[in-house]
Parts: sequence; C-alpha cells; structure tokens
Amino acid sequence: MRKKIDSFNAPCYVPCAKEIKEGIEKEGTFIIDRLEAFEVDWQGGFVTDIHTEQGNGLSGERMAKTVRAVAESMLESHFHIGQDTMDVLFARFAENVSTYLSKTRANHTNFVISLVKKKT
Repeated sequence: MRKKIDSFNAPCYVPCAKEIKEGIEKEGTFIIDRLEAFEVDWQGGFVTDIHTEQGNGLSGERMAKTVRAVAESMLESHFHIGQDTMDVLFARFAENVSTYLSKTRANHTNFVISLVKKKT
C-alpha cells in the first residue's frame, strides 16, 4: 500500500496572478483587459455563524463534497477501492476540515480575467 500512496499524483497546479499574466502574454493571442484576484472564505457565505460546531460541520461536509467530485475517480482507479471505503474516506476528510475550520479561518483565491483578442 505504501508504494501506491507514494506513486499517487493528483495533477493540480495553482498559479499566482503574475504567472497567469505571464502565461497569457507569452501565448500572445490576447491582451489582458483586467485581472483581479479576490479571496473567498471556505464557508462561501453559506453558513452565517462559522464559529459553531454545526456551522463548521456543514462547511467540512461541503468541502469534502467538492474535493470528492474532483478526486474520487482518480482515487478509485489508482487504489482500486470501493464505494464503502470512499464514503469512509470522505467522511473522515469532512471531520478533519470541520476541526480545522473550528480553529482557523480559511480562504481560497479566485481570479477574474477579462481578455481581448489581439487584432491580426
């Protein structure tokens, strides 16, 4: 099992605003009209009182569902695990996120980019 864990690779790269800008400029097809970054609370505004056990639990469940939607098929195919094991894995993940959110406030960054195609 250790070999399987060590060989698992979730292909994800999260660039910063500077890297996004450089990539668009290097590609050359578009001009950046506007590039803005803003932070979004992990709770996403859905839970009004995040400092309650219930609020953190709901946020943990929502985050686990989001991650599961992206990662479940990769985990299933790499580790050859069934639905029951997957349910337990993401229930534990939701608990861990809930515990984390009870101790700290977490954000993620979203970018909004407006591009204009260069005239040829």
